[in-house]
Amino acid sequence: MTERRAGSQVGGPTAGTAGARRDDDGVPWLLSGLPPFARTAMWRRTPGHRGDGRPDLLWRVTVVSVAITLLWSAIAWVVRATVGPEYSLLSHAMSAVLTSLLVVPMIALARRHLDQRPWSGLGLTGLSAGWRHLLLGMAVWLVPAGVGTALCVAFGWTEITMRASVPEALGFTALLVVLVLFYEAIPEELAFRGYLQRNLMTEMSPGGAVLVQAGLFCLFGSAVWAILGEQTIDVARSLILLAAGIVLGGIRVVSRNTWACVGFHLAFQVAAQLLLAPANGQFAVSDPLPLQLVAFGFLPFGLAVLLYQIFHPAPVNWRIPEPDRKP
Repeated sequence: MTERRAGSQVGGPTAGTAGARRDDDGVPWLLSGLPPFARTAMWRRTPGHRGDGRPDLLWRVTVVSVAITLLWSAIAWVVRATVGPEYSLLSHAMSAVLTSLLVVPMIALARRHLDQRPWSGLGLTGLSAGWRHLLLGMAVWLVPAGVGTALCVAFGWTEITMRASVPEALGFTALLVVLVLFYEAIPEELAFRGYLQRNLMTEMSPGGAVLVQAGLFCLFGSAVWAILGEQTIDVARSLILLAAGIVLGGIRVVSRNTWACVGFHLAFQVAAQLLLAPANGQFAVSDPLPLQLVAFGFLPFGLAVLLYQIFHPAPVNWRIPEPDRKP
């Protein structure tokens, strides 16, 4: 349980106001429109978050959110200017290398200089400790998605045809796993479920942090699309990003390990790019909509957090903020 301070904090937004409610004190602007009971559930101050020489939480979250949006946009612009706007393995490989070389060190610097806290708090442990979470994260997407795909094919809703030989398909899949891991899965999960969600959880309930982080994830994707100007921003795309952020954030809470989110993200993206991206050419799908809605959407996203809790039973905290104190 976290402590509550009896009085207003020096220099805080309600300093000198006697009797102010602690749960409503200093609520950031993005939560100010919520009713009081919702703000109380999502935002609870914890001791030691001010006066420790660090920028305020809102500034840290804002700076990192803007930085990763600009970095991803710049990387995409450089890759497209270098090898062209069309997808290719070369463009994917360049994106993976640049993203890993720029985003991961940027998060490390933010953690060291803005948070002034150890890397371990981000949940991306050494692989020797995280590989079980990685595999379980993959499994909670792959198993429901596999069942959903089998149902779609069995009921005749769609037909999947392999257009390459088995060795070629396996080789391409292995390469795609590496590219997705270093371009999307690790950098995005480290930035959003690792850095941003962990910081939000220091002063918000973990459940509230999941929702705010998912909103930031949605804004990030929409902003990158808008900056690049080559993809239409619509409600469906935004809702998909929001739902993905909520599910991945929930996995981060129940697993307490960012590798679980990496595994889920990796499995989803590799399968989607194999079967739903015609440019890759390894498979042909007669009607991709049933796969998108049932096999890759409703079943795995609806069951992932529950399945993770079943196969990794552990106490889960959805309500109490978790201060990020120095060790």
